[in-house]
Amino acid sequence: MSGHSKWSTIKHQKGAKDAKRGKLFARLIRAIEIAARTGGANPDGNPTLADAIQKAKDNSVPNDTIDRAVKRGAGELEGQQLDLVTYEGYAPGGVAVLVEAAVRNQILKLRGIDSMAEFLARQSQELQNSSDDEL
Repeated sequence: MSGHSKWSTIKHQKGAKDAKRGKLFARLIRAIEIAARTGGANPDGNPTLADAIQKAKDNSVPNDTIDRAVKRGAGELEGQQLDLVTYEGYAPGGVAVLVEAAVRNQILKLRGIDSMAEFLARQSQELQNSSDDEL
């Protein structure tokens, strides 16, 4: 026996499970908002939105949460506005890199550009170091 109460064990397991579920719900809701913003709020005319709604329903997201996410994405409700940005670059060896991200504001857009430049520079540096070691 561990010496702890059964309720304590249940409480910790439930907390961990709820945290995972909350993270999943947030990701699914964000996908619904972006799909509604890019293709419209009608799932019949927007297959991306219909797919995102179906995935949310498969994972037991409540219907009112889905409806609010669609309205927020379409601009009918106030809330956090996410923008879809695309970063392009070239990795070592001339390989094209295309990264799509959802950001909240202009500062995060600029931070994403800096992060991409730093990442590509670091990868190039590591590639040069690994080729120098082989010589």
